[in-house]
Amino acid sequence: PGKLTRIEFDIMKEHSIHGRDILKEYKDLEPMVSEACFYHHERIDGKGYPDEVFAGYLNKFIRVITVVDAYDAITSDRIYKNGEQPVVALKILYAERGRHFDKELVESFIQMLGIYPPGSLVEMTNGAVGIVVSSNPGHRLQPKVEMILDVDKKKISPIIIDLANEINDMDGNPYAIKLGLTNGEFGIDIKDYMPKNVQ
Repeated sequence: PGKLTRIEFDIMKEHSIHGRDILKEYKDLEPMVSEACFYHHERIDGKGYPDEVFAGYLNKFIRVITVVDAYDAITSDRIYKNGEQPVVALKILYAERGRHFDKELVESFIQMLGIYPPGSLVEMTNGAVGIVVSSNPGHRLQPKVEMILDVDKKKISPIIIDLANEINDMDGNPYAIKLGLTNGEFGIDIKDYMPKNVQ
């Protein structure tokens, strides 16, 4: 029910070994699949597990999975902690680039997701609140946002606004993101707005 002890953590780290062994039984899978399972916790600085291999020597595909897996782990709820907001996860990945993660891949991942990745709870400049549903590759600061609270923080029927289209609010001002919010602010749990098949 709480954070893992050192012994429990050592046992947990064996999941990459067990995963590889299970996947090797499937002869039709590309060998890279079981290798990615085995090495996805290795680090660029060689301080990962299970083999403490310098990840720079590993296939780029494995290094991509390492970044994505860490992002998922940081943003997912655990029994001992709530998941972090996507923007917090990106800050952690960025801080660890070149040490824990491949520098170029982290930067590409952040560019792909944008500053406000999907799943981010945001407040608009007019006070309305929404959840980012997708990024706009050509407009990193202007994602698509599902508006869920009006300017008075009252629930509304969700409507998706593409900020890249510079849609105006009721006062004639273009919608723009003011800041990222923490899950739970204004009584909003982002999970309540996620499709049931991804919860």
